[in-house]
Amino acid sequence: MTLLGRIAKSNGQGTALPLLENLKIPREHGDCVVLILAHPGLNLLGRYLPPSKINDLLLAEPSRIRTSTSLDATVKAEDDISVTSNEGLGEIKEEEEEEEVPIMDLATFLEFAIHATHCLENLHKLGTIHREVRANAFHLNAHSSLVRLIHFGNRAISLENYGSPSSLVLRAQEDDKLKVKEALCYLAPEQTGSIETMTQDHRTDLYSLGILFWTLLVGRGQMPFEGQPLELLHAIVQKRPMPVHELLAKTPDARYQSAHGLQKDFLECQRRLLLTISSTAKDSGELITQFEIAKEDRFMEFTLPLVMFGREQELETISNVILNASRSFSQHFANRTGVTAPQSTSSGSGSAMTEDINDALSSNSDSPNMISGDFIALSEHVTSPQGMNISPESGSSQLRKAKFQISDSAPFSALLGCLSSVLRQLMVFPTDLQRFVARLQERLGPQLQNVPLLYQGTPELQEVLASFGIFLQEPTEHLATSELRARFQSLVESVFCVIAETRLFALFLDDLHDADESSLDLVSTLVNSRSRMLIFGTIRSNQDHVFNRVQAMFASRPDPTWILLEPLSFSAISSLVSQTLHRTPEEVAPLAHYVFTASSGNAFSARSILTTLQRQHHILFDWARNHWTYDMKIIEGDANKHVTKDPTDPNYLTAHMRELSEEARKYLTWAAFFGETFKVTEVALMMDWEDSSGISSDDEIDDIWNIHMANNLTHSSDTRASMRGLQLALSEGWIIQRAREMCSWAHDRYRQAAQAEADSLPQETIAKMSLKIVLMMMLEKPVDVYRVAEHAKRCLPLLQEHPKREELLNVLMEAGESAWARGAHELATRSFLNARALLRDDPWVTNSARTFALLSRLAELFTWKGDYSTSNSILDECEAHAHCPEDVANTLRLRSRNYFFCNNFPEALTHTLLALEQLGVELNSTPSEQEVDDIFDLIKNEILAVGFDEILRMPRATDKRAELAIALLNDAGSNSYWMPSSSTFAELVGFTTIQLTLRWGMAPGTALGFFWALGAVAEKKELYRFSVDLGKLALMIAEKHGGSGEKCRAQVLFCAMVSGYDSVHIRVNIARLERAIKYGDGAGDRVMHRELATPGSFIICFLTRFKRVGELVEAAEECFNDVKIWGEAGDPALLVVGVLNCIRALGGYTNAQSPDTLFDTDSFKEKSFLEHVSMTSGSSIVLLSWYNAFKVVSFFCTGHINEAAELGFSVFAYRQGHPNHRHIRYSLFFHSLAMIACIRKGRLAEDTRTRYLSQIRENQGYIRRWLAPSPVNASTWVALVEAEMASLTKTQDVFRLYDVAVILAADNDWGLEEGWALYLSLRPAALFSEVGVQTYNDLHFAAIPAQVNQARKADSNDQENTLDASDLAAILRWSKDISSDINLSSALQRLTEIVTETSGSLNTCVVIAREVGDYTVATSMTPPGLCKVHENPKSIRAISDPLQKAIIQHTLNIKEAVQFEDASIDSRFYTEAGQTSLRSVFCVPMFSNRSQTFAAVFISSNRPFSYNIVTKLTLLYQQASISISNALLFRSVQSGTKDNLKMIATQRDALEAARKSREDALKATKIIDSILDYSKLEASAVKLEPSGFLVEGSTQTTQGYAKVGANVCLFLMNLLGNAVKFTAKGSVRVTCSVAEIRGNDEALLRFDIQDTGIGLSARDVDLLFVPFQQADNSSTRRFGGTGLGLSISRQLVKLMGGAIAVQSDLNSGSTFWFTLPVKIYNTEETRKFSQEIERTKSRLMTPSSPKILVCSTSTATLTFLSTMLSDFRVERASSTQEAKSNIERYRSSSISLDFFILDEQSEDSVTDILHCIHTPMCDAFKDTKIIHLYTPTTSSGHLLFGTKSIPGVVKMTKPPRTARIIQTLAESKQLPNAMAMSTASTQVSRAIEDLASAQRTLFGNVLIAEDNPIAQNLLIKQLERLNLHVIATDNGEEAIAEWEAHEPGYFSVALFDHHMPICDGVEATKRLRRLEIVRKYGVCLPIVALSADCQESTKQLCLSAGMNAFFTKPLKKGKP
Repeated sequence: MTLLGRIAKSNGQGTALPLLENLKIPREHGDCVVLILAHPGLNLLGRYLPPSKINDLLLAEPSRIRTSTSLDATVKAEDDISVTSNEGLGEIKEEEEEEEVPIMDLATFLEFAIHATHCLENLHKLGTIHREVRANAFHLNAHSSLVRLIHFGNRAISLENYGSPSSLVLRAQEDDKLKVKEALCYLAPEQTGSIETMTQDHRTDLYSLGILFWTLLVGRGQMPFEGQPLELLHAIVQKRPMPVHELLAKTPDARYQSAHGLQKDFLECQRRLLLTISSTAKDSGELITQFEIAKEDRFMEFTLPLVMFGREQELETISNVILNASRSFSQHFANRTGVTAPQSTSSGSGSAMTEDINDALSSNSDSPNMISGDFIALSEHVTSPQGMNISPESGSSQLRKAKFQISDSAPFSALLGCLSSVLRQLMVFPTDLQRFVARLQERLGPQLQNVPLLYQGTPELQEVLASFGIFLQEPTEHLATSELRARFQSLVESVFCVIAETRLFALFLDDLHDADESSLDLVSTLVNSRSRMLIFGTIRSNQDHVFNRVQAMFASRPDPTWILLEPLSFSAISSLVSQTLHRTPEEVAPLAHYVFTASSGNAFSARSILTTLQRQHHILFDWARNHWTYDMKIIEGDANKHVTKDPTDPNYLTAHMRELSEEARKYLTWAAFFGETFKVTEVALMMDWEDSSGISSDDEIDDIWNIHMANNLTHSSDTRASMRGLQLALSEGWIIQRAREMCSWAHDRYRQAAQAEADSLPQETIAKMSLKIVLMMMLEKPVDVYRVAEHAKRCLPLLQEHPKREELLNVLMEAGESAWARGAHELATRSFLNARALLRDDPWVTNSARTFALLSRLAELFTWKGDYSTSNSILDECEAHAHCPEDVANTLRLRSRNYFFCNNFPEALTHTLLALEQLGVELNSTPSEQEVDDIFDLIKNEILAVGFDEILRMPRATDKRAELAIALLNDAGSNSYWMPSSSTFAELVGFTTIQLTLRWGMAPGTALGFFWALGAVAEKKELYRFSVDLGKLALMIAEKHGGSGEKCRAQVLFCAMVSGYDSVHIRVNIARLERAIKYGDGAGDRVMHRELATPGSFIICFLTRFKRVGELVEAAEECFNDVKIWGEAGDPALLVVGVLNCIRALGGYTNAQSPDTLFDTDSFKEKSFLEHVSMTSGSSIVLLSWYNAFKVVSFFCTGHINEAAELGFSVFAYRQGHPNHRHIRYSLFFHSLAMIACIRKGRLAEDTRTRYLSQIRENQGYIRRWLAPSPVNASTWVALVEAEMASLTKTQDVFRLYDVAVILAADNDWGLEEGWALYLSLRPAALFSEVGVQTYNDLHFAAIPAQVNQARKADSNDQENTLDASDLAAILRWSKDISSDINLSSALQRLTEIVTETSGSLNTCVVIAREVGDYTVATSMTPPGLCKVHENPKSIRAISDPLQKAIIQHTLNIKEAVQFEDASIDSRFYTEAGQTSLRSVFCVPMFSNRSQTFAAVFISSNRPFSYNIVTKLTLLYQQASISISNALLFRSVQSGTKDNLKMIATQRDALEAARKSREDALKATKIIDSILDYSKLEASAVKLEPSGFLVEGSTQTTQGYAKVGANVCLFLMNLLGNAVKFTAKGSVRVTCSVAEIRGNDEALLRFDIQDTGIGLSARDVDLLFVPFQQADNSSTRRFGGTGLGLSISRQLVKLMGGAIAVQSDLNSGSTFWFTLPVKIYNTEETRKFSQEIERTKSRLMTPSSPKILVCSTSTATLTFLSTMLSDFRVERASSTQEAKSNIERYRSSSISLDFFILDEQSEDSVTDILHCIHTPMCDAFKDTKIIHLYTPTTSSGHLLFGTKSIPGVVKMTKPPRTARIIQTLAESKQLPNAMAMSTASTQVSRAIEDLASAQRTLFGNVLIAEDNPIAQNLLIKQLERLNLHVIATDNGEEAIAEWEAHEPGYFSVALFDHHMPICDGVEATKRLRRLEIVRKYGVCLPIVALSADCQESTKQLCLSAGMNAFFTKPLKKGKP
């Protein structure tokens, strides 16, 4: 009412609705205030917005009739542009699409915008901020166009919560989501809560108004942002809608600074629009011409800039940290999932987070002093001196803030609030949420049951789990106080780690100096967690205690970075003042100097000073100049009156607060009681109630404490002091509004000042104020017990006599219990102490149970704190008033723990025994051996009588005394374990526990009691099997009845006290210890978890995988660091150190030069450590026994054998301190080796030698006890020591003993022992050098003791002796029958039938191994049914008989036969045997020849199998295993062959497809080339470049050179190709002749291409040279082609001046001819070449012309050769027979024959001619040289010729050339100065070189370089088929190395791939050519390029590098 009145008075036009009347309805009739307002009429906004966006009471008429204005047509185009530009920004919802909404025209919009900004301007002038400007906040009168504000908000609760959707948004129903999301869209970035440093002021309203304007301009109710709530909030902070600029800037500084400036710009737009409309110009351009905006904006509101000044370097450092973290997370995410880390609004990117944090940093200026961050190995820490600030906040989902406060009432509220924020984000993204829940379940395991502990501070977690069907109850497991904190810390650590693995996550810990001790412990856990979490933190460095602790937290993180924040420089202060006053730095220099001096560079102080000066009116706004002015004289004068020595002193702000009005001061004082964030209504209620009067009735007094009803009682006047105080506090900047009803302090300093003012009040006043707050909170449902407890501590005296004292006492105890359960023990202690203060004088009389619970809990907490005296005093009171035996026992138990923690173990044990006596359990602390033995016999008989299964089925004890008694017995057992006394007492404890269990039933701690009895059962009685069974029974009891703590301890104790003599390898306990670690996390049991379970895992890994000892060092040191973080005190820590030191020593990480420094490192000194242990430990002897056990190992392995020998005696002496522990025997094994080594050295005294030998026997006897029950774990030790002893006595079988030791170590995977066995076995070699060879039958078992033999070897002879001849014959017959069928299924079926028939089995099955490694049922048979063969795999798990399944799995695990006459007698199978009647079982594994288990046969019956049957089946299995193994192998080979055939067929099809694709591509390329050529010819773009052309053998010239165009080969090959294509049979002949001589240097050449093909008709000849025409143009034509070849040839010939024609007859062939005018090519080179030929001819003709016989079946060849050799005596023969006749004629006539030229493809003909010529005693042919002409060709992939050379025969490829044949004749005659061929790069030289290359490519060795293995293998196969020897390399580097490794000429050719790594083919060729030149090789290696790139540029690149040819891949037969 007040606000409406003020607005109405301030503006005569009425920008708000007039208030007509207000009425107050009495309480009994409704209790509310009614305002009667004048109705403004129809709302025109209802026409342009959907109904959901307009106030329902003020809508336009129901018909929503459109109205048209005069401007509609004019602005239509502008509207269209607006709609188009915003297309896709969001779709209109279905419910809003039912009725089309018109778009507001531009003129109407401007009119509305002007009036709306005017409304806001009036509102802001009154100092009021609307905060909810939306469409329904305005009313546009349909008649007067008057705009009014009609409401000021309608939200009762906030829609946002620190950058995340509030619970209202997350729980909104579908019908409400649209409204909720629309409301979110109007929020300004500073209203989202994600940027705390941005306060809400008048610019917030301008942003929301800009959203409304955007919606109206776009039309149809569209909003600028779309998506889910979190996406909307993220978009508000990060995205900017287009095209609005100044209005929707994300930072307030970038927006309009006043509604006045915005209104002025809208008026200017309206003016320009009217000018455009009234303009008569046709082309008016834009409707509103451009102009500079915000020129009339006014900075009338005093605001401090949000920019960070002077922190650029710090911001850069933090940005780098975030970017590095983002990259690391992305890489980790990709490696783990195989995909790139998601970059979305939910996870964001590193750069986005950097921008967010920079924006936030720039928005604040003072807070704590240190920022720290941690990301895996990266730790970033930032510190600063007092008073500085960097407080990063982020709107991104990546950075979450946990702000610590001294006033925090709830435990871990800061961190859990941060977790709530993250989960609210995850709840919006189902994918992230699902991944989070899945990983949470996987990581927590059994710890998942503890998650409800987080529900109180993080209720969202309960909702998340419930959405996935996970419902959990809060754990009720009773744990020790220390374990509760550890449990909660482990839980929170796991949850945060899962979040960090789900998405990139940054945690900002603000104000760590204000965190309590429990929160700091939790922070330390998070910092030292091995997670991918980025952590920032701030802390004031002047608080040394907290600062040093935080430094220690990060000490274990590598390379932490600390940033020291110095005070701001003057330039930074000057920039701050300049931007605040909107003036230049020079103009504000005096004021800047003043602020800098007064603030000492403190940012917060500087801002406070400026704010104070403006509030004191020393800084005033100058409207005309639009900036703020100041008067330095007045400022300095006033400053002298209010001088402050330290501007950061809280007194400075306290004085400022006292200057405020009384209402504001009182409001701030009350707000200080509520903490950092508070509800406005709560503070207002307290303040108004204090000011109210006249309340007298009891009902009204009760109602005053109900927050909803008290508002009516306190609203007695129109104006409330609380509201005035709130507005003043907001305007003064002390508090800022966070949500609808939430406010927080603008800065910590303001809160501290208000807190100081509140603390200065009288204590009575403070108590009364606190009491009012407590009573108000007590009426809220549910009651916030932590807040009540926080305020109750200030008013305890008033509460003592208050009527609600009892209720408050219960609330305090509830708060204490809740905090205690979550490990917040400091808070719990305060709550319990306050509750104790509220107890009456006689609490033990009024409520003794509650008093005992309260005091006992306090005693526990003081014990946890280490204040044992206070704890004991409280326990004295409890013991004095306790009457119930359970209470007395509990009191004594707590006192016992106090003594235990003080290392006073005897006194602790005494009180434990006293507590047991109270429960009726008598226990003798010093029992005799006989007494223990008697009890053992009794207990054993009871156990066997009851049975293990029946014990496991026993119910839970109903008597609470039973659980307490068992717990006390476990305390006594733990006490005796650490106390150096006889082990008999621990055994008695165990027997008593079992006795009580059998009497009363199960308790949670029952399982642990079983382990205390194992010492007597195993070590003393040597009943190891029984002991193992007891241990496994204890594990099952723990799983069934124990809590997480009992399960953890049971698993650890089993590994420590049972696994050493169990029959399985100790390595299997690693998984058990890993489970124990998870259970330990769930129970907070750090002693068993980290200090025993984790080192236990290291020990097992160390013992079994010694090769990885280096990897264990890092993990062991991490474990040790965890122990140090939790506290160095505690005896179990010594166990960790002992293991760690041993691992370090063996890994070479210590100083092993001296035994005194063996364990010393840079950070660890053993001497100091042991001194500390001796002073603090109460059981140093027992602990040192553990420590020394591993020290003996380290001494021996590092060569200090004397020290190891002596120290081992102490280990043996105290071996009973750790009964059943493996480390004692492990140490004694090395002790024996050390003593043997000392004896071997030979410098011992006789008595020492005797003592050593005696101790070796003692050690061996002690170790040998475990040999029978666990040979896999102990046999290696026994065997190796026996071998060493044999080497001392020089026994002849010493080598065999060593071999046995080596084999046992290797088979059982004992790496360290295997290494020592191999090393030590080398020593006796010198002693037995005379022994040549030792032979023995069984290397494995010949020398090891009988106990080892029985575990590994069976006496097969005894088995065979029980069978007669018929049995053996039957076995052989069955084996033959099985082996007769190689089919696996048939063989297994026959085996199953034989076994069933022979044994009488009622259930038979055979399981067999698959290739994947698992076993499946192959056959099964249940008589009288037939044998079933399971073709489809049937898993063993699918077997219905539980006993059958268990026996088979057990057999396969142990790889030994299993037989039971009654399986129920074995506790392992008792349960399964009880579910079947077939309890007699026999299962045998089957082994391959490699000792691998591949099958097992199982039979069962209701009667036992006879020994004879078992023996026969065993022998049958041994024989059948060979047949089955072969059948299995055959099936595997058969399957592999089928797969290979399928693969080959697939590859063949793929290659064929590739080949066809290549052919098609080449055809297409050819077509394209033809078209391009034709196009060039048509365009006259072809240029002729004449070049030399060799013409020889023509019909009229012997030889010559013609200069013709380079394209002559093109159409010549085209004509020749056509002739070949159309000639199926016959011949193709090409003739070149001189048609005409034209002068001395010109001639006309004629080329004839004659074929005997199909010929052409006269009609076809006419179409022959027409483009794209063929003789057959039908679609089914036989021959392909484009029809362009002849057309192109004709034009080329014509272009060259020639003619082309054809003569053809159908079916008779064709003759194509063309003529070309040429010039004689006469150059120096051609002349020289001709002269060379003539000189060679003349030499050949000296002294006479040579006689040459030419033989060829081709007349053309004969004519061609005759023409070439016309100068010689040539005789021709047309066949070999004719040639032989000529030879005989020459022989008879004694005519000498110089050369025989044979043109024949068959090499047989060449051989015949050779034999014919080289006849003995024939001088005519002694000098005859044979020249063989042939055509290189292939058929079916094999060369027909050219692959081998024939002596005496010179081969030459056709067609021969004159120069080449003349040179060959000369070389054959060995003429001196044979013609030297020119190497010039001419066509002639290339032709001759090509001829030489053609001869070389067909034989010899080939070098290839190909990086692709598939292509390389294919190339090798192709070349090897040609009988070539191939050497393959992977790159050019390797190819050059191979070439250099062989002599020159070794390789005939090289094929290099173009693209290769390291060195490609081009580079390799260049290097090889350089080497050939440098080394002057006479033979150059021909190199062929291989490339899939067929471009001409690639080819030229390869050829220019020196390659000889270029082939494209894939290679095709016969073609490059």
